[in-house]
Amino acid sequence: MIMRSFFFFSFLLFALQPHYCIAQSPTFPEQECTYALPICGKRITQPNGYPALANFARLPAVGAAEFPVWYSLEAAITGRFAFTLTPNDMNDDYDWAVYDVTEKGCDLLSQVRPISFNLSGRRGVTGANSMGTQSEVGLASNGNPFSTLIPLQAGRKYLLLVIFTPRRSIPVGTNSGFTLDFIGTADGLIAESPKPRLLRTAPITGTCGVNGLRVTFSEPIAIASVQARDLVLYGLQQRNFSEVRSPSGGRFAQDVQSQGFERTFDFIFDAPVTMSGRYTLAIIGTVSTACSSASDGDIGVAFEIQQKRLEIAGTRFFCRASPTTLSVPNEFESYRWTNAAGQLIGEKATVEVATAGVYTIEASVADCRVTSQATIALRENLSVQISGSDAFCDINDDCAYIVAEEGFTLYEWLDSTGTVFARRRDVCVRTEGTYRVRASINGCEANSRPLTIRKRTAPTVPPTITRRGNMLSVVNPQPDALRIEWRRIIGDGLYDFIRVGYDSTLIPQDTGRYTVALLNAANCAISAPAVRFQPILASVEFRVGSVTAVQNDRVGIPILLTSAQNLAAMGIDSFRVHLRCNARLLFPEDENIRRYTVQENERFTQITMPIQPLRGDTLGIFTFRAMLGNTSSTVLSLQDLNTIPPNLGLRMSASNGLFTLVNIATEGSVRLIERPKTALSLQVRPNPTIGQMGITVIIDSMPQNSSQDVRITITDVLGRTQMPIFSGVLPNGEHQFTADIHHLPTGSYMVLVQTPDQRQSTSITILH
Repeated sequence: MIMRSFFFFSFLLFALQPHYCIAQSPTFPEQECTYALPICGKRITQPNGYPALANFARLPAVGAAEFPVWYSLEAAITGRFAFTLTPNDMNDDYDWAVYDVTEKGCDLLSQVRPISFNLSGRRGVTGANSMGTQSEVGLASNGNPFSTLIPLQAGRKYLLLVIFTPRRSIPVGTNSGFTLDFIGTADGLIAESPKPRLLRTAPITGTCGVNGLRVTFSEPIAIASVQARDLVLYGLQQRNFSEVRSPSGGRFAQDVQSQGFERTFDFIFDAPVTMSGRYTLAIIGTVSTACSSASDGDIGVAFEIQQKRLEIAGTRFFCRASPTTLSVPNEFESYRWTNAAGQLIGEKATVEVATAGVYTIEASVADCRVTSQATIALRENLSVQISGSDAFCDINDDCAYIVAEEGFTLYEWLDSTGTVFARRRDVCVRTEGTYRVRASINGCEANSRPLTIRKRTAPTVPPTITRRGNMLSVVNPQPDALRIEWRRIIGDGLYDFIRVGYDSTLIPQDTGRYTVALLNAANCAISAPAVRFQPILASVEFRVGSVTAVQNDRVGIPILLTSAQNLAAMGIDSFRVHLRCNARLLFPEDENIRRYTVQENERFTQITMPIQPLRGDTLGIFTFRAMLGNTSSTVLSLQDLNTIPPNLGLRMSASNGLFTLVNIATEGSVRLIERPKTALSLQVRPNPTIGQMGITVIIDSMPQNSSQDVRITITDVLGRTQMPIFSGVLPNGEHQFTADIHHLPTGSYMVLVQTPDQRQSTSITILH
């Protein structure tokens, strides 16, 4: 078998159920965890050693695994696993380890400690039996080569790793193989191996159709048992196979076929399949694992094959006898273009057509022939649609952005005098007046309806932005402003929306340049100068101090603040804390906490503590009288911490501070942490779209069970909302939406998804 020498545990474990015993063979390729060899029967003979891996790993407790051989088994019943490993050359030193991999695969072995291993430095026989001394034998020249029996649990999956350990001393050992005997393992402990089956197929396409199939078996198959004649395809076009290949290394070499195992093979047809339909792949010979085999009638799988279509590219209409060009892929040997009368009009991959009608292309290569047709029409009185703004504002060099529909090769924009002032698909108009566009393609000329552009009055006094901590605020919002838009600058003249509404404050989550725009009734905006923002990262740790007391003692319980960073820069001047205490164990004697609520023997109170420390790192000391002694009950907890002023871009995770009496004092802590990020993914299909489109939003935030406020809108290219799609709370995961956009004019738009700390957008084109 042609084995791949990737990192040996970088693959997912294909299956951990037993599959085959190892047959004798003159040589073996390098062996990887992915191709673990299932254990079956009472003896496995390994007549030759496996070569070293090109990239070997160091495993926990085991160390270097340069010469590995992997075996897999599943426990059918609960019992103890015993084996004896006898080298063919008694100068060889083989070590071993057993892993429980029920919930893990090969890619996680670097993080897993074996449940039993023996790394004795002794050469010769090793294994696990009832005379073994311990389940883990480390490196030692005189270590016991036998470990104790290995307990296995029914239904769980295991790996046995055998490693050849080379020695520089004499004798050095030859790595010449070994025999594994499982005498001592209870009958029925190792589950029987299943029969192989066809797992899946994938077509291998060619110029004219399907040239072969990539076939994957459920179990590793002995390469020597796989022949092209063993499989056949039944259906509209029955096909046999002429050869079998390795997907990664080409044809299997004859001297390798007797050595290894593989699950995926490329079977090549003797002639391509060119007809669409339902086919069945079946075994007509025998393929084998070492433990079981499948023959005629055992395996079959049905699937669909789609005929390869010959796609004709090019515009399907022309005007004024100007030709249109049709083309097909230039991958055939011969081409024949004919008109509706059957007359030959071209023998290349491209042809020019200047007459309306039906045209046929027949392309061939070898004995494969494919045809296709295209209908070409004469078009007159074409029109072109304009979409976009019909007004602009008289400030900040604003303009009315208008765009013509796609599909033309030349665009000419004309003003009210008929003068051409731009030759492109979209323009930005800064003067009032009436405009239209003239477009052409294949000699066809199209004219749009006139569009009148008006100028609107914008606010005159720009706002300014101030910062406190991580919060930005609008200083002077104008009385005529109907809406406030916070924007992040993403390029020269480009921005995306952070928040749209009436909130004059913003807590950005990302570094960048931000501005705020005030919009009036005419939908004109004036923006503040952009400010650069980088979040201030702050942290602080709270804990309840430790004291001891007996009944009727007065105790001063300190609340400690340590490791504070950037609190002043964040604008935080105090904390509001919710205290909870057990009324039967503590009675508050501090004036600050005299006002409380009693509920089911618990007292609740909320107090405000300034940041300025009273003594060292002490934030506050609260006096209680111990009502009971000699108890280990939790009597005081610290909950619901909030900063003052609030909403400064921090999320706090609060855990109870535990306090106990009489020589048992347990500290609790609360830490301010940076607000977690939310990952967003946005997909829109189809694009371009007509009538309806589907929107897929994937939300991935921490913690995994959290939900997010989500807003989905369609905006024009200037960012103005044209259509709301959704506004509400969504949990983590994938969410589907359907938007009916019949009422939106043809043109370019943006689909925008926003959460409190993330946003994603994508451009779309709407056609009618």
